[in-house]
Amino acid sequence: MKTLYFRCIAFIIPILIFWFILTSWLHSYIEFDSMGHTPKVDFKIVREKLKQHISQSTEIDYEGIREIANEYEISVNVLDPNEHFINFPEPTEFKRKGFFEFFDEDNIYRQLIQLKEPDLLLELSEKASLLQNSGLLDFISLLLLIALSITGLYIAINPFEIQLNNVLNNISLLNSNGKASRLNNTQPGTPGDISRELDILTENLNKLVESRTSLLVAHQDLLHGVAHEFRSPMARLNFAVEMLNTAKSGVDADSLYEDICTALEEMDQLVKEVLQYSRLQHGDKIREYNTFNVVKLIRSVIAKQKSITPRIAINYEGEDIEIQAIEYLIERAIVNLARNACHFAQHNVLISWQRQDNDIQIKVADDGIGIPPGKRELIFEPFTRLDPSRSRESGGIGLGLSITKSICTNHHGTITAGESPLGGAEFCIRIPTTYKVPEII
Repeated sequence: MKTLYFRCIAFIIPILIFWFILTSWLHSYIEFDSMGHTPKVDFKIVREKLKQHISQSTEIDYEGIREIANEYEISVNVLDPNEHFINFPEPTEFKRKGFFEFFDEDNIYRQLIQLKEPDLLLELSEKASLLQNSGLLDFISLLLLIALSITGLYIAINPFEIQLNNVLNNISLLNSNGKASRLNNTQPGTPGDISRELDILTENLNKLVESRTSLLVAHQDLLHGVAHEFRSPMARLNFAVEMLNTAKSGVDADSLYEDICTALEEMDQLVKEVLQYSRLQHGDKIREYNTFNVVKLIRSVIAKQKSITPRIAINYEGEDIEIQAIEYLIERAIVNLARNACHFAQHNVLISWQRQDNDIQIKVADDGIGIPPGKRELIFEPFTRLDPSRSRESGGIGLGLSITKSICTNHHGTITAGESPLGGAEFCIRIPTTYKVPEII
């Protein structure tokens, strides 16, 4: 800002000096020219013609006098002799010659002539040029000063305007696609209003801060959850290894060996779940989509789940629909919901699907205890269990619903939890039937 101030001062001072010199020269030039010039009109001829015209009429013909004045492009005024004789230093000379010549205060050449003495006193004068008008000259000087000031300010501010345009162009580019170039690389196009662009930039930066804050909290929660989930299988693994050294029979050793394998499987499953969740949650987008039949996929999921939980009756209903999506992720989402429903169901699980406009809606309902309304959003957070007393065999590690939600988000879809017509919980997935490749930011 100081640089701009000093640049303006540096340009304005020379402009004022130049204007003062120019206007002074212009005034002096016009004054010299006016005082030294010879009248362009031959006033002697005008005087003779006026005398001749007046002598031919008994009364003063003012209209004729004006016509003669217009013919010779002069101005004429009728004066009162009694008032003007006393103003001249040589009245005797005036009466002898019949006229008196002088320059007025505006440097205009004038003559006084007396006709039909002493009845008529006329003042003849050249018509003033524009430059001989002092008021007009002052106005022209003012316009000249304004023009020079505007020119100087433009020259002073123009470099800053170019830099400001570059800044605005980069802000517009940043607001539109999240990328900006160096400020000395001029971008084409006209920048928008600076206030609007800065408001958009501020809003985007606030969203970025909120997103990064949420991401940091999610990372911390994930690390805390992973550490917590590893504690139980690690403790069992350490216990089994210690007991294996003191086992008294092969039966005890086999049992401890099975415990070790179970703990390792849990840890392996936990690692897979965490990697899958992280991959879906943090921008590692997958593009291996294809077209497949939903009915065949759901039947395959139900067949596998029945072999795991044969006591639960799993029913399904829906029309024959083909969708374009990442098939193994959609299968994973349905498996997670089916497994979760069978864990909490008393007797029955219902999987249904239907087309909704350009989307497909898949519902998984059970007749279990349901989910309290205040906790239906909380269950999609990583490592969340509504009943901490549940075993891992029934409750999993707490990433299944989080992974399912990430899969839906990856497909530009949604997942919600609600009340089931069977009396328990119902999860509803809604995704487009045509897959859209996500943008990596």
